[in-house]
Amino acid sequence: MNNDILYLLAGAAAVLMLSKKASGTGTSSQPWIPPQAIPVAVPNGWQYFTDGTAISPDGTYYYKGEPVWSPSM
Repeated sequence: MNNDILYLLAGAAAVLMLSKKASGTGTSSQPWIPPQAIPVAVPNGWQYFTDGTAISPDGTYYYKGEPVWSPSM
């Protein structure tokens, strides 16, 4: 008889725990927003971004100082 009660209590606890997890109790209400590259304004025609990307006045893309794309390609 004692084993039946223990199994019943363990099952009830498992159902309660799963229902709380499924309902999202305890999670943040704010969604996570991934970081984005933010452009930095420079008056010389170049565009710089916080992730290491730069665009020259002629449209060539650079990433961390290395050219990665050119409009003449």
